Amino acid sequence: METVTSAKEPSHGIVNDQYFYVDKGGNRTPIDQYCTHGDVSGSSTGVSGWEISYSLT
Repeated sequence: METVTSAKEPSHGIVNDQYFYVDKGGNRTPIDQYCTHGDVSGSSTGVSGWEISYSLT
């Protein structure tokens, strides 16, 4: 299963993220809100192999 949001991210306004488990048939099962967490920091590793960390202060 993969995790996806319910809709594309809007360009403005209030964001009400909803997350689902999606099976191979495209059927969605909601993920409990207490099992997900939005954060303002993280990291990403690009094709160069370098890890880039970020955070909002």
